[in-house]
Amino acid sequence: MSQNESHQSEDEYEEFETALHNTEQSLIKLKERYRQIRQAQQRQAEIQQSLQEIEIEESVPSSEWEQEIKTLQEELEELSMILESRLLSPEENQGLLLAQVFFIEAFWQVVRLGGLGVLLGWLLKTLAG
Repeated sequence: MSQNESHQSEDEYEEFETALHNTEQSLIKLKERYRQIRQAQQRQAEIQQSLQEIEIEESVPSSEWEQEIKTLQEELEELSMILESRLLSPEENQGLLLAQVFFIEAFWQVVRLGGLGVLLGWLLKTLAG
């Protein structure tokens, strides 16, 4: 193998490792976002339950209850906005897609070059006899 081919092979490995690292980072971000969504859903359910309990209360709401209702409704709106965005922002989704495409391309490059190496080795062994 020539030095140029060796250098090209090293570059491909470095690109592959970079793509793999980026994919791992995207997965970590995705897991964190999923955890945030689960927490927001749980908090949303708690707030809705609190609001239902307040509505069931038969006494006339005092200013303290009104303030609590207002605070809970504001928090509920914020959580709704968080949940509307769901798992990925468009930028994160695009980055993850590009990493997957690069990973697939790098994988097939390794398979192709590895296959050619095996084929070439088999051919040389056959010729050397």
